Amino acid sequence: MGGITTTLFQRPRDPQFNNTTLLLSGNFPTNGAQNNTFLDSSSNAFSITRNPTTGPDAPTQGTFSPFSQTGWSVFFNNTDFTNIYAASSADFNFGSGDFTIECFFNSSNAMSTATFYRLFDTGQLSCFFFSGNIYLRNAAANELVTVVAHGLSVGVWYHLAFVRSGTTYSIYRNGSLLTSGTGGTVTSASAPFVIGTNTSYNQSLSGYVSDFRVTTGQALYTTTFTPATTQLTTTSQGATASNVKLLTCQSNRFVDNSTQSTKTILVGDNGSNLGTRFIQAFEPFAPSGAYTTTAVGGSGYFVGADTGLTVAGGSSLAFGSGDFSLEAFVYPTASGSAMKIYDGRNSSTTADCPILERLASNVASFSGLITGTTVIPQNAWTHILLSRVSGNIRLFINGVQDGSTVANSTNFLNGTARPAIAVRGTTLQNDEFFGYISSLRVLIGSGFTSVTVPTAPPSPVGSSLCLNFTNAGIIDSTTKNVLETVGNAQISTTQSKFGGSSMYFDGTGDYLRIPTSQINSLGSGSWTIEFWIYRVGSGNQIFYDQRSTATQVAVTIFNDGTNILRFFVNGANRISDTTTFPSSTWTHVAVCKSGSSTRMFVNGTQVGSTYTDTNAYVNNPIFIGAQFDGSGTLNGYIDDLRITNGVARYTANFNVPTIGFTDR
Repeated sequence: MGGITTTLFQRPRDPQFNNTTLLLSGNFPTNGAQNNTFLDSSSNAFSITRNPTTGPDAPTQGTFSPFSQTGWSVFFNNTDFTNIYAASSADFNFGSGDFTIECFFNSSNAMSTATFYRLFDTGQLSCFFFSGNIYLRNAAANELVTVVAHGLSVGVWYHLAFVRSGTTYSIYRNGSLLTSGTGGTVTSASAPFVIGTNTSYNQSLSGYVSDFRVTTGQALYTTTFTPATTQLTTTSQGATASNVKLLTCQSNRFVDNSTQSTKTILVGDNGSNLGTRFIQAFEPFAPSGAYTTTAVGGSGYFVGADTGLTVAGGSSLAFGSGDFSLEAFVYPTASGSAMKIYDGRNSSTTADCPILERLASNVASFSGLITGTTVIPQNAWTHILLSRVSGNIRLFINGVQDGSTVANSTNFLNGTARPAIAVRGTTLQNDEFFGYISSLRVLIGSGFTSVTVPTAPPSPVGSSLCLNFTNAGIIDSTTKNVLETVGNAQISTTQSKFGGSSMYFDGTGDYLRIPTSQINSLGSGSWTIEFWIYRVGSGNQIFYDQRSTATQVAVTIFNDGTNILRFFVNGANRISDTTTFPSSTWTHVAVCKSGSSTRMFVNGTQVGSTYTDTNAYVNNPIFIGAQFDGSGTLNGYIDDLRITNGVARYTANFNVPTIGFTDR
């Protein structure tokens, strides 16, 4: 490992790991490994070719997958007027009985005006934030509790519980009573339960919601309590399973995990922002273990722009006229355009070839023979499986058959050259897939009449083609991000801070690029960016850059032409060291923003002055080892690069870590 290699079991757990949004430990057993080589894990071991083969638009891969061990939340962007909701149900007819509504919440702004949740039609029950306060109201606009300051800091996870016991309404924050009252009743009526906006799609929430649970007939909390430290279930914290009417925002899909009255989770907006809420691999609980390829797997990342993969399978991937199965997890990041997932055609053969795609109407389709009706949402993992058994074709979305069974015995030939993934097969242009594809598998000769959604990457055994995307060399141990390695950026065993390996950049165009992700949006909250670096070359070298233009409000950490370490924001120097930055030695660098104060540390000692920082940082791709335009490339090694969003780990001089950063 890029940290401790022989005493991993001695590593202490990181209590702030749930706020760690990127951890590049550089740990990999193979010298020279990188993220640009795609492997077929089946026994066929077909050659996989990238299109294009180089550049920022080339496909890449990493550890983000539907099997993330870090759990899930839903991010709501307050500029998009979006929500999720469970359809109208008598289960939400609270009447005069007890109830408990609870979740974990991490805000991304000050929430001057934001609706948290609401029983939709006439607002029988609504919770919202306004001017620093939290409100709980009934349909008559009566305050059910005493209005009180919510006390929620930006970028921090909180457990919130809203309880009625008898005639008393209470709000608890992290297990302590925040406010209570007996201000009125909740109208007896069935209505949709909405999270994220009010009835007019206004007053939108901004932040992450995880483990949202509605329990009727029980006041689970009537005094100070200890919130759950693991994911909520239908029986945790004393709940009775039959009383749990909604349990959502804890999966990689928009689903309800209650078991007695499972509801369909729908997405809503103001008519023009379909799918702009995100399911993120981010939750308030630290994961139980480290990343493993067998349990978590990975994904391929495709940015459109004629980006895709080709498989040199030829006739070996001809589906024929018998049974077959084609499946994948998809996480689209765009909507409203046709996107190929698997296209068996090539430039010379266009007929009778299997094509699985997401249409512009956002539903799945197979070769024009079967078209589903279930929307494949944006920014969420969806499992798609297409299968033929005994001449009958079925389409499954998240384990549920979508549409009718179609009788068909077409002899599906594949192109004699190659099928394509994430792009149109005939031209390797157009209909490109935007987003992530994971666990793509082709089984020829066998199919399914019922489907259970996989909970781990598929086995390559018996597969004709199996892409688990697990052969990336530089991995994110949080499993939240996919990384692109540009140039010759790779794993090296030549240098490592803690023994093992590190990430190597040769100074001739090498860098890492991490696509824009909401979890890495620094915004106006606190954060920490830190890493160990072993600089070989001299001159202007960029260590970390999160800009898209030279003068953008974004973080840049670099070593200038005079070998001075600097922290730049908005095209101007904000913090400078006064001594020459070391070369040919491992040096720890940390930049931390705490409230409105940003500090830079070298080997645990603050350098330069404290910067009064009131910026709202723009969310962009992250570049490691180069500037946003690919210039200023690093010649050297980086080990254990970590981003902690929402937490300033260091506010004064500190002892630098003596072991590698924990990956859990």
